[in-house]
Amino acid sequence: MASELYKETFAEVGVVKMDCLLALDALSEVRELVYSRMARLGCWRDGAWVDPESREIEKRLRTSLKACSKSAKFNDLVTLEVSQIASELVDGQVVQPMAPRIQLLFTSPGAHVGDDGWAVPSSFWRLDYPRLGELGPPDVQMFACLDQVAPGGGGTLVVAGPHRLLNDLGIIRSKDLKKRLKKRCVLS
Repeated sequence: MASELYKETFAEVGVVKMDCLLALDALSEVRELVYSRMARLGCWRDGAWVDPESREIEKRLRTSLKACSKSAKFNDLVTLEVSQIASELVDGQVVQPMAPRIQLLFTSPGAHVGDDGWAVPSSFWRLDYPRLGELGPPDVQMFACLDQVAPGGGGTLVVAGPHRLLNDLGIIRSKDLKKRLKKRCVLS
């Protein structure tokens, strides 16, 4: 069950890290499925990432990884305990999946490394739901890393605190919220 500290952190910051929440056997099966698909295309060898040799292989890799999220193994990650903890984080509200399956988000190691080193990408920020003002967030999202992610090693970046941005404006569609944020922020 979610501790009071997790609940308070989630309410205040909008993000909480929970270690050892997922069953290791289910996580291992998903990891093996992903790595086997990467290995078939030559992008996983000797326990390490290998950059695709061509754009065609990179495209095939993305298609293959997207397809593997249709496996029942991904849905096995969200157990009854995981659903209950998510519900507790939002004061006992019922939490239901929005999509018929879990999505696999994949970012290759070094994807955010440019000539000047690692940088937060500014060209493709994404908001996953509308801003509901004081009504609170409409959902809870769970991210699970299938392997270790080194600093600057890729992955989805999550910003703490956005659940409180522009609360004084009431309900705002994601598209309009991004426009307002661009006016207020200078992204480099």
